[in-house]
Amino acid sequence: MEPKRLLILGQGPDGHPPGTHEFMPGARVVERLLKPFPAVRATVVRADEPWADGPALLDQADGVLLLVTQGAQFMQMNLER
Repeated sequence: MEPKRLLILGQGPDGHPPGTHEFMPGARVVERLLKPFPAVRATVVRADEPWADGPALLDQADGVLLLVTQGAQFMQMNLER
């Protein structure tokens, strides 16, 4: 059975104090936590704008975890998302 592809989207700092809103380190923690589960293949991607390869990556994923600033706004910035 082919593993499910989970795309974990993170972004760089968003202006909050250091140590808060750490999206990319959080994304890597989730990726490590999922490594023992062969049914899931997690991939961390930095999704700062402009995110040109985003629509293609989303099309290939079975699921997406957003660790981004303003998640709903992020998804609506590009109608192909």
